[in-house]
Amino acid sequence: MNKNHYSLKNKNWFIFLVLWLVANSAPAIADDNATAPNLSELQINGYYSKAPSSDVEGGSGYGLNTKIYTPIIDNNWRLFAGEYYAHEDEPAAEGVIALWQTSAGVEYHDSAFKLTFAPTFNYYNNNDRFGATTDGQWTINDHWTVGAGGQIFSLDTPLRALNADVTANSYNVNATWHQDDTQSLRIDMNMMNFSDENLRGSEAAAYTDRLYTGQKFLLDAVANATESQDSLDEQRLYFNPKADFLGSAGLKATEVLYRDGNTVYLQSLQLLPGDYWQENYGQSFAFDARYELRAHLNDGFEAGLGGDFNHQATDGTAENSVTVLFDLTKRL
Repeated sequence: MNKNHYSLKNKNWFIFLVLWLVANSAPAIADDNATAPNLSELQINGYYSKAPSSDVEGGSGYGLNTKIYTPIIDNNWRLFAGEYYAHEDEPAAEGVIALWQTSAGVEYHDSAFKLTFAPTFNYYNNNDRFGATTDGQWTINDHWTVGAGGQIFSLDTPLRALNADVTANSYNVNATWHQDDTQSLRIDMNMMNFSDENLRGSEAAAYTDRLYTGQKFLLDAVANATESQDSLDEQRLYFNPKADFLGSAGLKATEVLYRDGNTVYLQSLQLLPGDYWQENYGQSFAFDARYELRAHLNDGFEAGLGGDFNHQATDGTAENSVTVLFDLTKRL
């Protein structure tokens, strides 16, 4: 193992441990009059993806993202620390790439606004990079929420690009409308500027409409659309379509398996057939299926475990990938 890499990982986890201790000592300075339970919070999510070695978007890989939040301080503030790790096998004998990111920041939250900011420290391929991430949301009324954010050294950068020493910053704005819990529309606009002078713009829309509500069964109609454009051609060391579009529509079924007070176990299945178009390669069939088991427990614990199957063409070649996902939130 690279000696510097080993040293860096220990430094990252030392920082995370220090902030964990801060999180558990913070109740002494938290607001005693808070109406909600004033607890620390742990969030963990991860994935393992199995993809063909020929996939130009990147081969098989896995990732783990962990965050710890302090209890609420002075009614509206929380400190947090995060540790992110991702590893991917690259196609075309390009080797492997591993990325570590350590972050520590602050969150402000009231009835209308939620703001976060954190500097980050990143390590990949024996390179050290500082970055930052920020995000804001404004709940205008019962129906509308708008947001914006940005990342210097963005985690949205394809790992295959990082393996070629190409980094990126990202910026986004979004708006969400919801009539109630049964109908919503979200629109996102994103921009990424890569260090190789490529500029990528993308837009996405997601619509959900409840078709049926029963005591133990829910059925939603789901429609998604995404498109992107890149300023440079496809001759990059990462997947870089000059322009592409993906549209899909289908159903999501959710079943309550068990309910007792605030304890709920449920399962869901989402099927989304669609159509993918890429400039210079034309149209092709696309399909995504996702299954999830989820548990909500009344002691402040929530967890999910699921799997995703995706079929889509890239650069004219149809590829299948399978991903296992999990997430966990625990109030401590």
